[in-house]
Amino acid sequence: MRRIASGDLYQTYDLGDLRITSLRDGYVDMPIGRLRQRGDKPFGDELPQQVALVAGQLRLSVNAFAIDDGNGIIRDAFPRLARLLVPGEELGFFRAEARLERFHGMAEAFEAGDRIGTHVDIVDAHGHEAGHSCFCVSSGGERVLIWGDTVHVPSLQFDRPE
Repeated sequence: MRRIASGDLYQTYDLGDLRITSLRDGYVDMPIGRLRQRGDKPFGDELPQQVALVAGQLRLSVNAFAIDDGNGIIRDAFPRLARLLVPGEELGFFRAEARLERFHGMAEAFEAGDRIGTHVDIVDAHGHEAGHSCFCVSSGGERVLIWGDTVHVPSLQFDRPE
């Protein structure tokens, strides 16, 4: 996989015969003490030096909006949306949400082991949510695992965040 373009809100990669674009939905600034380390101890002044702060706070990526914590943060970005894939274990919960009613008719269940098109396999990642899933994208002998709601402070969670 090779990065071919990037900007403040996106990065684009070539993976085999595919072009993958990752969009940055947004961020939230959070007090350092809310982030925990091993032993449920809050971080303080001992943050690694590579962790950049914004006005003394951690800048966290927003990479998932679960039904129970999105709280209306979603706006219409895909006016021609015709199909919305939802984990099978969460479909009933999704359809019970009145505020998501406009999406109920286009919601389709998926399960771990299903394949989307010819390049994307759904992988079970239970733990965070009942239907938490990741997606293995493969092309030309290369693979990448796309897994949301797992990385919030790249400079802290990776030795090489680039």
